[in-house]
Amino acid sequence: MSDPLIAILLIMAIIVIVYYLVKKFTIPLINTILGNIVLLLLKFTSCHAMDGQPDLG
Repeated sequence: MSDPLIAILLIMAIIVIVYYLVKKFTIPLINTILGNIVLLLLKFTSCHAMDGQPDLG
């Protein structure tokens, strides 16, 4: 009688752990990608040169 209940609880625990790990690892990945895009746009448009600041590199 309790075997299906244990199986359901185990599946729910696995789903919660996977959701937490995916959420924890995708946010920094998205931030890294967006940060690189912003740096490339700044480099190609020479926005810093218009301000009189040196280039990023």
